[in-house]
Amino acid sequence: MPQAQSKRKSRTKKRASAPEGALEEHRRRQLVAAVVECISEEGFERTTTRNIADRAGLSVGMLNYYFESKKELVAEAIRHANEGVVMALAESAPIPFGPRRIEFIIRRTLKNQYPQALPLAFRLAVTAAAAHDPKLQGEVCRWMEDGREKIERSIRVAIESGAYLSELDPMLLSVALYGAMTGVAVQAAACPKDLSIDTAVEALLLLLRLFQRKGPEGAEASTDGPVDADVISLVESRLFADPQLSTHNAVALASAFKAMYDAFRNQPRPDQDD
Repeated sequence: MPQAQSKRKSRTKKRASAPEGALEEHRRRQLVAAVVECISEEGFERTTTRNIADRAGLSVGMLNYYFESKKELVAEAIRHANEGVVMALAESAPIPFGPRRIEFIIRRTLKNQYPQALPLAFRLAVTAAAAHDPKLQGEVCRWMEDGREKIERSIRVAIESGAYLSELDPMLLSVALYGAMTGVAVQAAACPKDLSIDTAVEALLLLLRLFQRKGPEGAEASTDGPVDADVISLVESRLFADPQLSTHNAVALASAFKAMYDAFRNQPRPDQDD
């Protein structure tokens, strides 16, 4: 075969592989969405590969082409959800590590406001199934450990900055806080009439205040430095708690407010003019 013709065939093959790759990625996402929906509605044990394939509008053979088992699909769903958490935290970079970031994580996690977030029913079903399945347990434990470590990093900063009590152990406190967050989420899911998600969030924020270092007269120590930072913190908290705002928009508004506030605060007051 002439060399020029061989090169043309090679280029044609590369062009054809791009849409094929996009189609394969689309089918994988279809199957991931289907396993999340099935397990959320039917539980882990009652969900079968046939249920998943039917929900995705694909054949069981097609499912087996992309994933070896239901557990592999679950692991892919968890990884996909973690990508959303990473994206949200990347967008929230202006929020410094410490108490404010912990509050952000608590609100977004309990209210399931991360991109690609997994329904609470799915998380509970998979966690319960993992207790009796070593392979699934490994995936779930890595998932939980990753969440705990994100909290621990901010706890360490809060202690080092003097916002939290110095005698606290960051690792143990992160275990307790992550466990409390998981526990109230379970209670809110099982008994929604008795415990709303908003109340669960407020309960955990109350718990956080127990860790704060007190001032000389028993007042809470500032978590952000100067007294005027309390104004900024209040606005940030309200913005991050607004369910109608995306993470990106809440961060953008908080950053804009801080810049505007600092600009006005640094202007001379009328009574200071000569």
